[in-house]
Amino acid sequence: MSILLHRIKNDLHSFQYAVAHWVRDSMPFLWNMVEHTNATLFNIRYAHLLNTIEQEAVRMAEPYEMVSIAQLPTDQLVDFFRQQPADLYHWFTPHGFEEADIVRLQKMPHSLHMFSNITER
Repeated sequence: MSILLHRIKNDLHSFQYAVAHWVRDSMPFLWNMVEHTNATLFNIRYAHLLNTIEQEAVRMAEPYEMVSIAQLPTDQLVDFFRQQPADLYHWFTPHGFEEADIVRLQKMPHSLHMFSNITER
């Protein structure tokens, strides 16, 4: 019985993943609206923790510099993602990595999109 439940759980997860990717690819306006709504709700719920989380991320990243993507020039981020190997985006594509996508992420009402500058402090 547990094997059957495990299989059903995996199939349900695969179905949810397929639906999410279909929505993202077929209805980007809906995907962006849901993403923005989630960010706003997250910010409302966890606003009191965001500063602490960001400080902890910065501390844990030492000796590298960890900054919010809102603090970085858009063209620097676009160039960085453009230089990545194409197969990187096979599994990781929650959003686009073009200039308009980066600008949208930079304007989101939360600060958990962090980026590590490659240079050491």
